[in-house]
Amino acid sequence: MPTAFVARLTSLTHGYGGRRIIEDLDLSIQPGITGLLGPNGAGKTTLFRILATIAPPWSGQLELFGEPISNERQARRARRSIGYLPQDFGYSRPSR
Repeated sequence: MPTAFVARLTSLTHGYGGRRIIEDLDLSIQPGITGLLGPNGAGKTTLFRILATIAPPWSGQLELFGEPISNERQARRARRSIGYLPQDFGYSRPSR
């Protein structure tokens, strides 16, 4: 039976330099086409980096394809099914 959600975020918080960008986010994404709109600085890129398992959340839970992502091994496995093409190619992966 297919997974009901491609991604599910529960009470997710993340930010940069001690500043919270995303706070206590609950989001479920179903299979299909999904768009994300918002002003500059709203956290869109941060959210995509979390979904692509490039940036681990500070707190909360991330589930991709029905599997929890709570460590690097699970993140590597999920990356095999994820395509991520950032607008700016010159990013470096933060250390955990």
